[in-house]
Amino acid sequence: MSNVEWIRKQYLWAWIFNVGRGNCAFVITPSRDGVLIDCGGDENIIASIKKRLLPFCREHKWGQDKVTRIGQIIVSHPHIDHFGQIKEAKKLYPYLWTCPHDKVPKPLDVDERINWELIKNPEGSEEIIEEYRNAYEGRNLPLQVFRPTNVVPYFSYGIFYIRPPDCEPIESQIGSEKEGLPERDYGNNISVMVYFMFSKSSIFFPGDMMCSGMKRAIETGCENRLVGEGIPFQFATQSARADTLRNWINTGCSVLVAPHHGLVSGYSNEFFSSLPVADPRVDFVVISEKAEPRKDEGKVHNNYQNSEKVKGLQVIGQNGSKKMRLSVTTRTDGHCLVGFRGNNEVSVVTSQDLEWILTKGPCQLFT
Repeated sequence: MSNVEWIRKQYLWAWIFNVGRGNCAFVITPSRDGVLIDCGGDENIIASIKKRLLPFCREHKWGQDKVTRIGQIIVSHPHIDHFGQIKEAKKLYPYLWTCPHDKVPKPLDVDERINWELIKNPEGSEEIIEEYRNAYEGRNLPLQVFRPTNVVPYFSYGIFYIRPPDCEPIESQIGSEKEGLPERDYGNNISVMVYFMFSKSSIFFPGDMMCSGMKRAIETGCENRLVGEGIPFQFATQSARADTLRNWINTGCSVLVAPHHGLVSGYSNEFFSSLPVADPRVDFVVISEKAEPRKDEGKVHNNYQNSEKVKGLQVIGQNGSKKMRLSVTTRTDGHCLVGFRGNNEVSVVTSQDLEWILTKGPCQLFT
């Protein structure tokens, strides 16, 4: 494919960027909606997305007399490594801004406010935190998903989250249906999780969800917003059934963006046990690995390199090399682009060169 021909294809594209300690990904859906997931790390990433990818995304009305080419920005949770470049992200003027928030709910809305006293961020990040809190000023809540102008066959999109008040530690009571999650996990367990499905292929972004939160989200249920073929539009603004996340996982997961940067603390046995019984494996794992993990953060889980858990896909390098891999990490492999063709074909390309992965990476897939 040529440098522009790829966008004419009704494919699903997902870039996962190497941003050091942070996390940042960009998705162009088959309906050509642009979705930014997290904005940590290097400001050059956001600037390059704006220059190289947004021109290919469809327009959304923004305000009374403006349009934007980004359908949604999702900040999974308010840890600085996931929103460090929020000033640059705000310049994209998203149609929808989605993140755990502390906004006082309207009388008929549920309480979804975060508890900042349980959020741990490094000293000196107060200004960036204020940018985060100002980002949803004037925005309509609760969380929503964009509505595509054209419904693409076999494509659906959903966000899932445990309401922050449900993540706060509470005293367990005999016979109680819910128990408090560990306080140390609170800031990660409020992560907004994102799931894209295209035909029988899918990619799952669980943010920094810990194993304790994933267990609750799958077994007890969680809030969700959905849109796509066969999904009524009201689910774009209203909750669907509590078991929806488990049902989606049960259809399979082609690509897992490993939760909590692939660390052992985020590995979820419940997630893998919810995969199809016939073959309870994911096809491929992308790990947004921290460049310099602290001693108290643990290690990347070995199961992401376990063929009993991961099938593996062919990974294409910038030089055209091809190799079957179970997973890649942004730390060692650089930026990663995953393409979904819609006929259940998935392809992966990696490069250390940001410009190349944005402009020429798509041309390497499905050739």
